[in-house]
Amino acid sequence: MRWLWMLALVMAPACAEKHDDPNCGEGTHEEDGECVANEGLDLDEEDDTGGEADTGVEIDPCDEAEVCSGDYDIENEVDLEAVIECESITGQLNIAGQDWIEDIDLPCLTSVGTGLNIERNGSLQSLQGLSNLTSVDGYLSISENEVLSSVAGLSSLESVEFLSISENDALETLGALHKLTNIDSLQVHRNPSLTGIDGLSGVTSLNTVLHIGYNASLSSVDGLSNLTNVQGRISIVDNDMLTDLQGLDGVMTVGEELRIAYNDSLSSAELSSLSSVGEDVVIYGNDSLGSLAGLSALSTIGGKVEVYDNAAIIDLDLVKLTSVGQGLVVNNNTTMTSLNLVSLTTIGEELSISSNNAMTHLGLSSLSTVSAGVQLYDNPVLASFRLPSLTSLGGGLLIENNSTIAKVDDLMNLASINGSLEIRDNDELISLEGLSGLESVDDGLEISLNDSLKAVEGFSSLESVGGTLAINENKSISSLSGFSRLNSVGSSLFIESNASLCEERAEEFADSINVGNSTFVYGNDGDCD
Repeated sequence: MRWLWMLALVMAPACAEKHDDPNCGEGTHEEDGECVANEGLDLDEEDDTGGEADTGVEIDPCDEAEVCSGDYDIENEVDLEAVIECESITGQLNIAGQDWIEDIDLPCLTSVGTGLNIERNGSLQSLQGLSNLTSVDGYLSISENEVLSSVAGLSSLESVEFLSISENDALETLGALHKLTNIDSLQVHRNPSLTGIDGLSGVTSLNTVLHIGYNASLSSVDGLSNLTNVQGRISIVDNDMLTDLQGLDGVMTVGEELRIAYNDSLSSAELSSLSSVGEDVVIYGNDSLGSLAGLSALSTIGGKVEVYDNAAIIDLDLVKLTSVGQGLVVNNNTTMTSLNLVSLTTIGEELSISSNNAMTHLGLSSLSTVSAGVQLYDNPVLASFRLPSLTSLGGGLLIENNSTIAKVDDLMNLASINGSLEIRDNDELISLEGLSGLESVDDGLEISLNDSLKAVEGFSSLESVGGTLAINENKSISSLSGFSRLNSVGSSLFIESNASLCEERAEEFADSINVGNSTFVYGNDGDCD
């Protein structure tokens, strides 16, 4: 880069020429009878090195820097020189797709208005020429610069609205961003050589988004250790070498979503100060994640909770969690043994617990309200199902294919189901006594394929079924006397293929019910004696 430097010559006023006086000595002369030193400056005098004497001082060219209005696209050296004396740019500055540029020499630039885009510059090695940049009012995007290894030139940057650092193959560190304190949104995405987030210790809050994703070498987020509040969402996704989230353990609130997904080496999720999330908590596909104890302070979640496809997780212990605004889904966590949500009282939509091959225990003792349905299916070693505080169920209840569950033994406070009740294909189920407080089912009731179930005593308070009642293919059921108060079925009645049930007794039971549609009783082959 060619610089035009100004040279100001500072010269002492020339005195009358004085000559050495041989009677006074070299460099002196006689004046008024006395020997005095010669004065004045000979402009032709050489310095000690034999060159011209240095008689000037350099003037900083940024003293005359100016405000540059509008947007600027840098496409050649002439374009770059055109903004070299800009102190601020009110619009956008775009430096994109310029393989000739190795450094961005804009030493006077202190601020950019709506955006600074540094993108796809194949030879860009340094940002040192931006060393005086302090603020970007809009976005700062540094992306797809193949050989850029650091952001060292941004050491003066204090504020930016949206910072995106993405797809820089050689980028190893963000350490130069230590002065950055005022930022709305941070995205660090697809930087395969980046090992840490050092340099962001001045960031205490984010107004919109924290996204850290697809950084193959990232092992730590400790550089965010002073972050306490994210008003938008946090997304930590697909960072193969990330082992923990200790740098986020000061975060107290997340205004929108918390998403932790596909971090193959992540063994723990330390967000120990986090007490509330405004929208969803989604945790999935983290193959090494053994526990969610790091979320133990979490008390309220405004949206849904989804925990699924985490191959190593042992338990879900959110012991302070009291409410979930939408649904709670725990699915396909193959090593999870327990669900401990002992303070949870309210779920705004559905509760679904399924395909957790090692789950033996459900700790939902305080749950009183589920605004939609409850689904419990494909949990092969779950021995019992207890929701002792449940009084309100806005949707249906499904208990299906839990091959070792023996009892539905504590739903006694549930008086009505505002949907259907389906109890299906539970091989070891022997008792439904926990449903003894149930008085009405708004939609259908199905009891089928439960090979060990002998009786239906749990329905002693049930008076009405709004839809279809189906009692089918239960090998051991021999009596329907447990439906002692049932008087109406809104749609059809099916009693079919129950091998131990007497056909005659089944018909007598059907005749005692007011059925709104058709009745089907057949294939019940039990002894009538």
